[in-house]
Formats: sequence, C-alpha cells, structure tokens
Amino acid sequence: MSDSRTAAIVASLPTPIANSYWVEPERLLAGEHPSGLDATQTEQRISRLLGAGVNYFLDLTRPGEVTAYDTFLPRENAAGLPIVYVRKPIPDHGVPEERFHMREILEYL
Repeated sequence: MSDSRTAAIVASLPTPIANSYWVEPERLLAGEHPSGLDATQTEQRISRLLGAGVNYFLDLTRPGEVTAYDTFLPRENAAGLPIVYVRKPIPDHGVPEERFHMREILEYL
C-alpha cells in the first residue's frame, strides 16, 4: 500500500476526542490536552480516551498552564492494565530547552 493511501486511511480513523489523530492506528494518539471546560467534561473526555484504548498519557504542559487532568485518571483500565501519566513540560509554542529533554520525551513515546 502506498504511503499516501496509508496516510489517508489513518486520517479517516475516528478519534476519541476532537483535535486529535492517530499517529499509529490504535497505538499512538496525539492531540489536544484532555481537560475539558469543567470536571464533568474532563471525565467524559478521559472516559472516551480510555475507551479507545489509551492507557499512557504524556503531558507536555507546564504545571498550572492548563487545568490538570491527572487526578481524573484511574489507576488501571477495565482490562486491569495500569494507567500511566508522565509530565515532560515544553513551553507553550516552544521547544525543549535541552537536547536531553527531547530525548526523554522520545523515550517515553
């Protein structure tokens, strides 16, 4: 299958929340911060992410930059697998300040 056809198929896959996309189908999802406008919306968004199989959350925001969502994450998913939350902040509209920081982020992916 050609790269363009594969990209078109991946782009057409449904995502659990708006402003997100599958980098690798059902394996790696990238997207906006999962916090909602209020606690109920955050719970709903987290529930949709978990329902889509997301069990690893890599938060690139700085503490206090946006509403935290880690307290809404359960310890494990319905299958009993652990839910992992890691924060590796990058300044908004910025890049990691040190090369090792980017290497850490890539290792977590």
